[in-house]
Amino acid sequence: MNGVRNDFASPQVILGPGSDVYTVTTGVYAAVGAYSADYTKVFPTLLLAVTPILVLFVVLQRHVMSGLAAGSVKG
Repeated sequence: MNGVRNDFASPQVILGPGSDVYTVTTGVYAAVGAYSADYTKVFPTLLLAVTPILVLFVVLQRHVMSGLAAGSVKG
C-alpha cells in the first residue's frame, strides 16, 4: 500500500500544485473533479498509461502463455 500512496504523493510534493507537468496518476487526478470529469484529458492519459503494457504483452505473449501452461501441469 505504501508504494501506491508514494506513487501519488511524491509527484504532488515534488512538482507542486501549480505545475503544468503531470505524471500519469496526477494527470488523471487533475482531470477529475469533485462533481465533474474532463474526459478529453482522462481518456488520453489512461491510454498513455496502458499502451506500454499492451505493447510489452504483445511482444512477449509467447513467453507469457508458455509460462502459464508450464505452471499449470503437475510434475
